[in-house]
Amino acid sequence: MSESVQRPVSHAARRQMRQTALSALVAACLMLFFGFGWNLTGISGDRAYDLSVAVFGWTLRIGGLAMLVSATLCGAGLRWSLAADAVFSGLIALLLGLTGLAWLAFGNWQGLLSVVFGVLFVNAARQSWAGHREIAAGKPAAAMPGPDAQGGATDRDDGA
Repeated sequence: MSESVQRPVSHAARRQMRQTALSALVAACLMLFFGFGWNLTGISGDRAYDLSVAVFGWTLRIGGLAMLVSATLCGAGLRWSLAADAVFSGLIALLLGLTGLAWLAFGNWQGLLSVVFGVLFVNAARQSWAGHREIAAGKPAAAMPGPDAQGGATDRDDGA
């Protein structure tokens, strides 16, 4: 086994995984609710616009399942879970951004919401990738981003 797999994950990295798991679970619930709960079908008659609606619906369905997988992996504390979350979030961001831009091009201002959510997923992907790189580099807990690195609140194991 390689040395990077055997190294223990820092406390700060485990905290980031737990936070990512919670965020991914919330995203999964919302995406699955709207993806499967709404009949997202384009009825405009314009093939390109109707295709963008179909892509959006499938992005919510498949992306919701991907976020559920991400939440499970991060919750389990697997070393590579943040990398998986970064990939999933990045793909979702791309699809939400493209469908949002398509909707805006057709004069549908709801596309602005899709673009905004795409930007939020880009930020999630960026944070997860940064966390994954720091785990892979074996940086100590003090070097990990978060409240500990900024002198904020810390978790105490000594009960005090």
